[in-house]
Formats: sequence, C-alpha cells, structure tokens
Amino acid sequence: MSTDTKKQFVEKGHAKIYSSYRKDTPTELIEKIVGFLKEKVPEPLGTAVDVGCGNGQSTVILAPYFKRVHGSDVSEAQIEQAKADRSLPNVTYA
Repeated sequence: MSTDTKKQFVEKGHAKIYSSYRKDTPTELIEKIVGFLKEKVPEPLGTAVDVGCGNGQSTVILAPYFKRVHGSDVSEAQIEQAKADRSLPNVTYA
C-alpha cells in the first residue's frame, strides 16, 4: 500500500464519510459465517477479531454471536469513529 493510499484512510474526515456511505454487511453473510463456525468450534463462541474493522460496521454485527469482539484498524480516525458510533458492552476497538 502506498503512503498516499494509506493516508486516504487515516484522515478523520474520511472516516466520517466512510461511515455515512459504506453499506452494512448483509446479515445473511454473517449468519452463514457464524453457522460454519458453530459446526467447527464448540459453543459458546469466545472471541472474534475483526482485522481492518474500519468504522466497526461489521464488528458490531458479530457482537450477538460472540462473548467478545475486538475490532482493529490501522486508522486511528476509523477507530475513533467506531467507538463513537458503534459501542457495545462486549466490543472493543484498537
């Protein structure tokens, strides 16, 4: 990833715009993924990690299925946006 491309995603203004226009992850997709995991991993499902979580849109969708969900992103602005807009008791961001 070039430095210019990386900068595009770390600016605070971009994080707000990204949050406004990015479509939500389809619930059907999450249910399919969780269904697959439940076949492979004994329940309850412990921790999910959303690498490159951006503004946390997909991170919070995982929250009902796991004890803990952690979202991680290179952009501090995206993490701040996630904390401001998508805070749940079992979700953390860094």
